[in-house]
Amino acid sequence: MKIICEKGYHAGNVLRLVAEYLEKRYPDDMILDENMESTLSLKNGENGQPIVLGEKELQLSHHTADHSEDYYNHDVLTHLYTRCKYEHDLKVFQLANYARLTCIYMDAVGLHEINNHLGHEAGDRMLRSIADGIRKYFPDDCAYRIGGDEFVLLCPARQPEELAESLAAFCHTIREMGDEVSVGVSESTDRQTLNETANRAETAMRHDKMEQLLIKKQDVTRLLQAIAPLYRGVYMVNTQQDTCRYIYVPSYFKTMLENNHHAFMSSVREYCRELVHPEYHDEFAKLLDYSYIEEQIAAHGSLKMTYQIRDGSRVHLKITMADRSSADAHELLWIFLDETQ
Repeated sequence: MKIICEKGYHAGNVLRLVAEYLEKRYPDDMILDENMESTLSLKNGENGQPIVLGEKELQLSHHTADHSEDYYNHDVLTHLYTRCKYEHDLKVFQLANYARLTCIYMDAVGLHEINNHLGHEAGDRMLRSIADGIRKYFPDDCAYRIGGDEFVLLCPARQPEELAESLAAFCHTIREMGDEVSVGVSESTDRQTLNETANRAETAMRHDKMEQLLIKKQDVTRLLQAIAPLYRGVYMVNTQQDTCRYIYVPSYFKTMLENNHHAFMSSVREYCRELVHPEYHDEFAKLLDYSYIEEQIAAHGSLKMTYQIRDGSRVHLKITMADRSSADAHELLWIFLDETQ
C-alpha cells in the first residue's frame, strides 16, 4: 500500500489521520505481509491502489486537532502532546517508511528551583516559553511534554544541518529569556531501532544537564569566593546527623569542627563559649537545641538573632529550612552575617 499526501502538512497529523482512516474504513481487512519488514498491505478490492489523502480528509484532520483534545492528548499547560501520545506515535513511526528520523530530548534546567523559590507560576511561565519556542522553530515536527520538565521532539525527514540551525536558534532564544535547556540528539535511519534512538537522545540530554550543573557549581564557587568577606559562616546543617556541609567556613570554626569530631552542635557550643560576648550567652544558648530551632521555624518561617562577639562587633544569624519543597527534610541553612554588611 502506498500513501500519498499533499505537501505542507504536519507529518504527525498525517500519520494519525491514516491510522484512523484505515481503522474506520477497513477494520477487518488490514494485514501485515509476513514477507516484508513492517510493510503494510491492504486487501481492499482495489488491487493495492494508492490511497490519496485530499483536501477534505486533511481538513478533517485539522478540525479534529482543534476540537478533540482527548483524541490528540494535548498537555493542558503547554498544548504539546502528552507522554501517552508520544509512546503511541513511536509505534506509528515504527510502521512508517522514512529515510531519517531525529529524536531530540530536552530538559528545562532549574525548574525545581524556580518552583521552590519563585513559585509555580514562574515555573509554568518557563514551561510555556519553552513550548512556544518549540512551536516556533520546529513547526512541522511532533512535539511532546513527557514529564514535568522534559520534552521530546520527533523530527522526520529533516536534514542534520537544517535541524542543527533550528536547535541553535531555539536554545539562543530560550537563553535570552533567562531560561536554560539541556539537550540530547540522536538520529535513526532504521525504524526497528527507534526505541534505542530515543534512549540515546535521553542519555545525551542527561549528560548535557550534568555538564551544565558542573559549570553552575564552578560559578557558585567563584561567587562565594567573592562574597566571602561579607559572611562569618554559611552552613547546611543536618539535624538528624548533627553534621554540616560547608558553603563558607572560617578557619577558626573549621578548627572547632575538627576538635569536636565534626559534630556541629558541639562546635557551636564551643563557639559560644570562646567567641560570643558573655552578655549574650543565655540568649545564644537557645540555639543549642535543635527542637527549639525547628519549632521557631515552623511557627515563623525562620529564626533570627543578633548578638555581639568578644571583639565588640555584632553578628546577624538567620536559620531557615534548606529545602522548603520537602516536608521531611532535616537540613537547615545557618547564615552568619556581619551587622555592618
